[in-house]
Amino acid sequence: MVNFLDFLATNPPLLTAIVSIVVVLVVFYIVIYLVAFFQGREISFYPAKIGTKPEKDQATQKDKTDSVKKSAITLTDRTGFDIPIQQRLEKAQSVYILGLNLVNFIIQNQDIIETKALGGCKFKIITLSPGFFKYKELFPGWHGGLRRKEDLDHSLKNIKHILEKSNNIQLRYLPFPPPFSLLALNPDRPEGEVQVEFYTYEKDSNKRPHFILKYSENEKWFDFFRSEFEKAWETSEPMES
Repeated sequence: MVNFLDFLATNPPLLTAIVSIVVVLVVFYIVIYLVAFFQGREISFYPAKIGTKPEKDQATQKDKTDSVKKSAITLTDRTGFDIPIQQRLEKAQSVYILGLNLVNFIIQNQDIIETKALGGCKFKIITLSPGFFKYKELFPGWHGGLRRKEDLDHSLKNIKHILEKSNNIQLRYLPFPPPFSLLALNPDRPEGEVQVEFYTYEKDSNKRPHFILKYSENEKWFDFFRSEFEKAWETSEPMES
């Protein structure tokens, strides 16, 4: 050993190379052990051993991926709905409806709305205030120019016709146009669902983007849009009797 040390002492380049290799190896192993430590792996210095990455980290990543997928929203037009609205309304015990004038919805579904209301189903309906239309000239391109007071009057006439037969319908007016229409079925139940339609410059309502949220599949955004309706309900004006 003494002879070897004397040999190194007389060969500085070799000594420098050996020391450099030792330092690099020490740093390399320190870095590996530090990385393993912060990953939560089991480590041992004697005998040298680094365990596998904990499964909980892999499970956490999978949970995050599943959460993102679960929160995703798929847009479609009305042709993408698998179940007709009438069929979905049949199972409802409470219904939220929000829209500019709702004329098409009310005309197409008046019979089942009346039947459900007479059977005990509770309806909360929000539509645009008739008084808004005196300001319509301020918005010449408003939603494709399709919004007419006559449509709203026709819709309100049909709703009030049902109101004469049932007290299970509440109607309120918004003083300003909502950014979307909404239909919520059983909003306070596990099987609840919310259908949202964006108002756009596209005149054909069948081509506008829609999506349906189910509480069981997308609780986050279901709760968001249900809350949006409830906030609109609080700020809207009750219909005068």
